[in-house]
Amino acid sequence: MAPIFTGSRMGFGRVDTPSTVSLLLYFKIILANYSSNNILIYDTLSDSFSSVTIGSAGQIYQLHNTSSGLVSIANNDGSNCTVYRSTNNGSSWSSISTVGFTQINQSKYTSKPGETIILNQSGYDPPSRKSTDGGGSWSGNITLPGFSGAGALGSSSRSNGNWYYTGRYVGGYDIGSMWRSTDNGASWTQVATFNNDMTLGKVAYASNVGRYVAANYPYSTYSYQKPVYSSNGTSWTNPGNGTAGQNFAITYDVDASPTSYIGVSNDSGIYRSTDGLNWTSIDLSYLSGLTNNATVVYNSTLQYYFVLGPSYFLVSIDDGLTWIKKSTVISGNYSYTSPLILTS
Repeated sequence: MAPIFTGSRMGFGRVDTPSTVSLLLYFKIILANYSSNNILIYDTLSDSFSSVTIGSAGQIYQLHNTSSGLVSIANNDGSNCTVYRSTNNGSSWSSISTVGFTQINQSKYTSKPGETIILNQSGYDPPSRKSTDGGGSWSGNITLPGFSGAGALGSSSRSNGNWYYTGRYVGGYDIGSMWRSTDNGASWTQVATFNNDMTLGKVAYASNVGRYVAANYPYSTYSYQKPVYSSNGTSWTNPGNGTAGQNFAITYDVDASPTSYIGVSNDSGIYRSTDGLNWTSIDLSYLSGLTNNATVVYNSTLQYYFVLGPSYFLVSIDDGLTWIKKSTVISGNYSYTSPLILTS
């Protein structure tokens, strides 16, 4: 694919090496609004955002890319979460199904074409729904062995070919928990339980490193948490608490390229690791911190990292070493849900 634009020409400014002009390829980024039923679409060709309304009610909590088109899922849309599909890269949407839940959780993971979509019900219950036809129909509830008490903040992500259900469950105190499925969500095995008042999030895997990491953020007691990690996806280690300005703060989200990991947190903003164990803060002076809903996505086609913050998004074209900031202000709650990155 031929280069479409350079950073300076299209409103990007390199924030850490201003003497360097970076070459970017064409992409669209679709952002879902946590508090309304509209999305924003940024297009590099026009260097502008356009707003599209989906349905007539609810809030867009999830975005997915399927073999039959883009899928958005509205929370509490007409008291039954509604699934919408777009076949023109987000310009227009039509309803295709309902989920059977009145509320769902936001997702930091975007299913890709050919993958199953797994939804997690919001609140303190573990049931989920699964679609194997791009959101056209939904079946079953996930059964989590060893689950007791009331679940909260459940989320699902696919890493290295397997699904992970992460979150916490409540029983006097909060227990960070993780289940793994190797059969596309048909059955699940509990692989991690950490009794230190934390919630586990999205799982990421760097194929050249051979290590999994998972986002890890506290519910109330602990102020700083490092990502948990595993070499096989079944046995997990909690490295313990960090301290302010050191190691890692609360890891709200993680993702990985083949050779690195990026985590977003609430102290210095962005951390990078090449082994999943040791993390280096990326010093971006304009970031006073990211909100607890910051999201990071690695796009394997572009080989770019994207970080979505409360009023901007960042792009790294060199495996997370340096970052370009899109300075156009994004007004609204667009950083809760993983965005869609379209390259054609």
